[in-house]
Amino acid sequence: VQPDQGYFNSANNEISWNPQTNKELSSVGAGDSGTVSFTIVPKDSGGSSQPIVNPTVVVSASVSGSRAQGSSAQEKLSSIVSRTTRVSSRVSMTGRVVRSIGPFMNTGPIPPKVEQPTTYTVVWTVDNTSSAVGNARVTATLPAYVKWMNMTSPSSENISYDANSGQISWDIGTVNTYTLNQSRRREVYFQVSFQPSVNQADQSPTLVNQAVLTATDSFTGAQLQSSQDYLSTRFSTDPSYQEGQATVAR
Repeated sequence: VQPDQGYFNSANNEISWNPQTNKELSSVGAGDSGTVSFTIVPKDSGGSSQPIVNPTVVVSASVSGSRAQGSSAQEKLSSIVSRTTRVSSRVSMTGRVVRSIGPFMNTGPIPPKVEQPTTYTVVWTVDNTSSAVGNARVTATLPAYVKWMNMTSPSSENISYDANSGQISWDIGTVNTYTLNQSRRREVYFQVSFQPSVNQADQSPTLVNQAVLTATDSFTGAQLQSSQDYLSTRFSTDPSYQEGQATVAR
C-alpha cells in the first residue's frame, strides 16, 4: 500500500489524510474540491499453499470535518463510501526451441548448414493465476524461409497453420486457475524445418516471430494479453545444446 500524502497504518490497514500530511485539508472553502490517492499492489499468492481464487479488494473511505456556525457552535460533517474491486488474473505464455527432447524426432545438421534442412521442435506454454480465463488464443507467424511440418502434439490441442499468411493459431479456449508448475498448465509442441541460404551464414536466424496470447478474464471481464519474443535457432533450453550450435555454418 502506497498512499500519496497520507499515512498508512499497517496494524489496522488504514490510511489517514489530515492537515499534518496534506496542508490543503486545513481548510476547505465553499465549493472547493480535491482528491487524495493511493496505490495497492495485490500480493502474489501463486506460491501459497492456499492460493486466492477470484480475489477482490474492498475499500471503505470516510471523510469528516467541522463547519463553523457563528462564533462558538460547530457542526460535525461526515460521509462514507465503499467500493469493491475485482482483481484480474495474470495469464502468461513462454516459448522455447528444443531438439533432443519432446514428442518428435528432429533431423538435420547441428549447427545448421547452408542449403541443408534442419528440423526443430517449438514449445509454447501458457500459465494462469487467480481466475479462469476464456477465449484464450495464441498467434504468431513463421518467416518465409521456415517450413511448417504439420506435426503437433498433443492431439487434443487445437493448433493450425495458414500457409498463405504464414500464421500459426493456437485456439486454447479456457485456462483454469493456478496452473503454474501443475499439470493444469496448457502446452503445445510443433515442428518446423529451416534450410539456410548462403546469406544467412554466421547468423542465428529467427524460427518463429513474436507470439501474442489474448484471453478474457472470466471473473472481471478484462481483456488480458501476454507475448513471447521471437524464437531463433538458439535452442539453449535443450539439455544437449552446446555453445555455437545456433550459428549457421557454410
